[in-house]
Parts: sequence; structure tokens; C-alpha cells
Amino acid sequence: VLLFGGSQGADAVNAAGVDLARALAGRAGTQLFFVTGERMYDEVSESVLRAAEGGRPYEHIHIVPYAEKMWELFAVCDLVAARAGALTVTEIAAAGKPSILMPSPNVTNDHQTFNARVLSDAGAAVLLRDAEAAGGGLARETLRLLDDRDTMMKMGAAAQKLYLPGAADRIVDGLFGSSEA
Repeated sequence: VLLFGGSQGADAVNAAGVDLARALAGRAGTQLFFVTGERMYDEVSESVLRAAEGGRPYEHIHIVPYAEKMWELFAVCDLVAARAGALTVTEIAAAGKPSILMPSPNVTNDHQTFNARVLSDAGAAVLLRDAEAAGGGLARETLRLLDDRDTMMKMGAAAQKLYLPGAADRIVDGLFGSSEA
């Protein structure tokens, strides 16, 4: 599972992520890659460590403040849980990954909800508001999906269908005519 709240991190996503880390603690064969953002890294790491049995870090939970090569994490994950910025939903579609999207309530005109709905309406994502993700909601939804590989496969295929390679070139061609000389 790949979890992140954007390059700066997001308090609500990180709090739900601590619950998710606890829920995945005893789940053999499941890795969590948790990208917290620089500002919250120490606090999140300490919260997860405190919850670890005997104070030992969970070997299968990887907490980092920032990931330089997100594409590598996308390549190895089976499920993405994240905010719903435009680049994030595009990366999810390009990678063909099922996702749980938690749109930020702090953005202009609630545009992340519209981004998330594109994927959720197509059956490629589950949309969770911050209040729904809190209190173990993200953990419950993640476990439900991890236990239903068929649904995850369908969601990933639906995400892949939404990806339009060369979309930017098509927009430019539509606005200014063909770029070919």
C-alpha cells in the first residue's frame, strides 16, 4: 500500500495513516510505504513506533518524509491511498492502480473532490472524506480492498482506461491546430 498526502503531507491523511499502520501491523505479506511530508515525519514516526509491539519498528512499514522517485513506489504498490490532486489522479490512472482518494477540504472550489469523482464514478477509486478516513475508516477500507483482489483488479483496469497518453498534445492541437509542420 502506498499512502501519501502530497509533497507537504496532510495532517488528516497522516492521522489516518497511523491508524492504517496499526491495522497492518499483524498482516503478514503486506507492506506499507507511508510518505508523511517533512513537517510531520518525526511525529508520525514516533506515533507508529509507540504503537509497535515492544517498541520495535514494524519491518513491513516504511515511513519516509519525502519520496524523490514516486514512480518507483507506484510501480511496486497494489493500492494507493492519497489526496486527489490533478497530478496524483493522473499518476494513478497512468499506473492503472486502484485507489482510495481523500480529497483535501482546503482547496479552492473543492476541486480535489471533482478529481476524485472522475475515478470513483468510473469504479477506479473509493472516495473518502477526511471525517470518513479518520477513526480507522481508512484502515477498514484498505483492509476490505486488500481482502478483495478481484475488486482491486477491476478498479485498476478502470483507472487504466481513464489514462489518455498524449492528452496535453491533443489539447494544444485543439487550441492552436496541429503542431506537426
